[in-house]
Amino acid sequence: MIPVACTPPSVEDVEITIHDSLNLRVYTPSFSRLDLRCARMPSIEERDVIFVAEAAFTEALLDTFAHTNIDGNHVSGGVWYEGASCPETHVRIGNTGGFVWYEGSYQFFGDTLSAERGLLEASKHGGMGFMQEIIIHRGRYMSNTRTENPRFNRTENYRLLAELDGRLCIVENIEPSLFSEFLTAFQRLNPTEALYLDMGEGWNHSWYRLSSGATEEIYPAASKSRYCTNWLTFYK
Repeated sequence: MIPVACTPPSVEDVEITIHDSLNLRVYTPSFSRLDLRCARMPSIEERDVIFVAEAAFTEALLDTFAHTNIDGNHVSGGVWYEGASCPETHVRIGNTGGFVWYEGSYQFFGDTLSAERGLLEASKHGGMGFMQEIIIHRGRYMSNTRTENPRFNRTENYRLLAELDGRLCIVENIEPSLFSEFLTAFQRLNPTEALYLDMGEGWNHSWYRLSSGATEEIYPAASKSRYCTNWLTFYK
């Protein structure tokens, strides 16, 4: 699959589209590069950062950071790191795909083998990437996701890294819902790709930058936010 070229910058750093009837909010950053920041969440004082959200799952609640506590191998700042194996547990489904960005283009992967190869390429070219639960790939719903296991289908807030109309974006439900309801609404937007992003209290803490330079918080930091390990980061 040929990587998708990133969309050129627009007037707004982050375009926000509300789909009230679908209970969906779409953030579309106009970015020049991406990275997977690890260990410490990017600061709002970093003026070139325009959107930040938790990416890969965190394996355990540790008071000290280790790359091996990020579920799945990953690339940060052009460096490949070995992560935890991310088996299926009572709180999540294991990694089934991934995402990379390098040299101005991004790519989603619908299986772990392809994702591993993509991560190696990203590291060779100074890029970034991580593994996660793939939801939609090449326009097709992927099996073995949380919708097929009742214990994962809880009324919560959910977040995806997605491709809509050839643009990379982040999609959330506005009000908590079942994941099956979230997915049904999301599919009405005709997505090409979708990868799950880690959520839950603490992990849902996120922020974006307005065109004025001010920032807006998406869910407040919580006590468990100190255990977060990695963040998908968009740069202006």
